[in-house]
Amino acid sequence: LYELELARHAHRPKERPVPSPPAPGAGVVLVVDDEPLPRQLYADVLREAGYVALEAESGTQALETARQQAVDVVLLDIMMPSMSGLEVLSKLGELIPDSPVIIVTAHPSSENAIAALRLGAFDFIVKGFKNEVMVSAVSRALQRRRLATRNRALIHQLEDKIQELLAILREHAEESNRLTARPPDR
Repeated sequence: LYELELARHAHRPKERPVPSPPAPGAGVVLVVDDEPLPRQLYADVLREAGYVALEAESGTQALETARQQAVDVVLLDIMMPSMSGLEVLSKLGELIPDSPVIIVTAHPSSENAIAALRLGAFDFIVKGFKNEVMVSAVSRALQRRRLATRNRALIHQLEDKIQELLAILREHAEESNRLTARPPDR
C-alpha cells in the first residue's frame, strides 16, 4: 500500500497545484526525510489537511530551518546519511524543546524506538502507515504543544498576579508600620 501511494505520488505532474493558504493559526510541521518522494508525499498530505508544511532533506537543513522559522511539530526520518534522525532529535530537543518530534522509519527496531523516546520523541510510527495515522499523530502533537504553551502562559500570568499581590501586601505592611510607629496625638 505504501509503495502504491509513493508510486501514485511519483506520477503526479512535477508542477504541484498551488494549495489554498492555510487557515490562520495552522500548525507548522517540518518534514525531514532524505528521500524526496516520501518527504513530498508527507508534506502534501499535511498541506491538504490544513497544515503549513516545511521540508528538509537532511538533519543539517532541518536544524537550520528550526533556527530560522517557528516550527510546531517535526516529522523526522530516523535513517538519514551524515546525521541520523536520533542525532537530529537530540539537537532539536535543545533548539526547540517545546516542539514535539514524531519519528518516522522504514526500519523499526525496539532499540531505535527506545532511544527515540528517551531523547524525547513524541511518537514513533513505521513507514507504510495510512495518511490518517500521520495526520492524527501530528494533530495530537500540535494539541500537546498548544496545551503546554497555554499552560506556560497561564503560569506566567499567575506569577505576575502573585508579584502584584505581594507588592500590595508590602505597601499595606509599610503603611501599617508607619501608623503604629507614630506617637499618639495629644
